[in-house]
Amino acid sequence: MPKWLVTLSGVYFFSCGAPPAARLDCSNLLPADQASFARVATLVTSSSAKGCAACHNTKSPTYGLNLEGPGVAWDAFATKMNLVYPLLATGQMPKGGEKWTDDELRLVRSWYCQGALYDGF
Repeated sequence: MPKWLVTLSGVYFFSCGAPPAARLDCSNLLPADQASFARVATLVTSSSAKGCAACHNTKSPTYGLNLEGPGVAWDAFATKMNLVYPLLATGQMPKGGEKWTDDELRLVRSWYCQGALYDGF
């Protein structure tokens, strides 16, 4: 199968074809003052079982993503949320780690849907 078709199929799944619970939806959000990027960054930049930096770091930037610091994490999450969110919501990421809770998914959704501001630092 041509590489472009594989890519297109992946984009379809993660944007349109993902199960409803895994689609990025801007309903049921936290108030803006409770959804700062500082809170999101704490989850993302961690190397814990729920964090992303264990696999996405400077030594091994899996899929080209380095999520060790708030700046690079903000860039990835603010610009690629349509690809990242379904992976988190379905438990495909963090790979081999602990699935994010509904509250954690609500936090990241709230931050993103309310402007994806680099705030709270």
